[in-house]
Amino acid sequence: MEKIKLQFNLATDNKNNISSFLKNKAGVYQWVNCLNGKVYVGSSDNLKRRFLEYLNPNRLNAELKRGESIIYKALIKYGYKSF
Repeated sequence: MEKIKLQFNLATDNKNNISSFLKNKAGVYQWVNCLNGKVYVGSSDNLKRRFLEYLNPNRLNAELKRGESIIYKALIKYGYKSF
């Protein structure tokens, strides 16, 4: 299995390039809050789908209505540019 470690900045500004790169990939990812240093680590068998879910505020809000999510709350509170 090939291991690749990359860092993406400004996910919303680079959405198309990032989602193209993640197509057909599984793996572990992390979101780092640049304001407070907190880190969220997750994994997915479909990184492109998962990435696009994070960038959909309507989905984040709908999921929050169903239960708690630290990363969803942080993305909404601090905004995408803080990660």
